[in-house]
Amino acid sequence: MGFAPILVSLAAPAPPAAIGFYRVLIAGALLSLALPALGAARPRGREWVLGLLAGACFAGDLAFWHVSIFESGVARATLLVNSAPIYVGLYARLAEGRRLGPHFAAGAAVAIAGVALLVGAFDDARGLQRGDAFGLLAGVCYAGYQVLAKQVRDRLPTVTAVWLTCLGAAPVLLAVGLASGERFAGYPWTSWLAVFGLAVGVQLLGILLVVWALRRLQATFVSVGFLLQPVAAAALAWALLAQTLTATQVLGGILVLVGVAVVARDPSSRS
Repeated sequence: MGFAPILVSLAAPAPPAAIGFYRVLIAGALLSLALPALGAARPRGREWVLGLLAGACFAGDLAFWHVSIFESGVARATLLVNSAPIYVGLYARLAEGRRLGPHFAAGAAVAIAGVALLVGAFDDARGLQRGDAFGLLAGVCYAGYQVLAKQVRDRLPTVTAVWLTCLGAAPVLLAVGLASGERFAGYPWTSWLAVFGLAVGVQLLGILLVVWALRRLQATFVSVGFLLQPVAAAALAWALLAQTLTATQVLGGILVLVGVAVVARDPSSRS
């Protein structure tokens, strides 16, 4: 999953919504071929509604996040989209009436503080820009996706749940791209290679594992676990793009790992 923001950057000059559209389109097409061979159950009734809604939220996450990556940079955008644990926790408390234990609150706070240090959020006094606002909106959509994906996964096998999400996300991203005047062709081969990497490496392998985990864990825990993504992204940027890590960023990465470990100790994080 840590490859996702780097691959989005490498996909330029392909535009934001188009990158997301091809990511879910390619992944959905490959899953469509795999479903009959796996004998996976087809969704029915309420499962269609929940799956398509999850896909719509996922489309919003990708569209907003990709714009934020291009305008605010990989690190800042990744921090902002990972504000999702706050919204997931609030949903669990307000909508489900579930009491979150002290381990969750403390662990989430430590992990979010770690992400802030990792991406250098405290070093920038420029204020909230459009890309930052889109990053926050992506976090809201990301949280909605995680909550709905949990409900879908409780009813359907992993492969079917991810396929249904792709089916719901693709037309939304296509509509957003067309409304924004984006080009859906004419990219260099490097853009297509990055998009294919997003579809196979991130959407198929990464998201499949995440949705599989949702059957065994609460969305609150999985949401905080996603905070490992900016840690991985920073490490990959250092290894692949020669971007150096400061002592503060290393400390931030350690805090993220500690925060996730603390959340894992909370009984409310388990199904």
